[in-house]
Amino acid sequence: MEMRGRCCGACAIIGWATYLEVESGVHMRVVLDLTPEMQARLQAGIASHDADAVRHVLYEAVEPTVEALLTDGGGELSLEEAERLLDQMADEVATLMPPGWEGLSDYAVSREGIYEDHP
Repeated sequence: MEMRGRCCGACAIIGWATYLEVESGVHMRVVLDLTPEMQARLQAGIASHDADAVRHVLYEAVEPTVEALLTDGGGELSLEEAERLLDQMADEVATLMPPGWEGLSDYAVSREGIYEDHP
């Protein structure tokens, strides 16, 4: 299984919205919080093709994220967190719909509409 980095923006590595694309078709988004100083160092490393500088900045950004993931008990989401995540998912799905798509009618998603062709 090959993994490769891909940026959602104009630059190939700048990490505000960098995510890993796994060749099996599954996307895992890894968001890195970079301070303005880290962003500047990352951009400078990229501009100068300094792989060690880029790795160092990315390591600094990834390390706290890994620690948080490993120490988080995986507890339940608060109602506010769940609503925020559901809103984000709905927004993401909405971007994938054709322009002007109004959705399915209430009848189309009702029991009668789903099973209308079955006796």
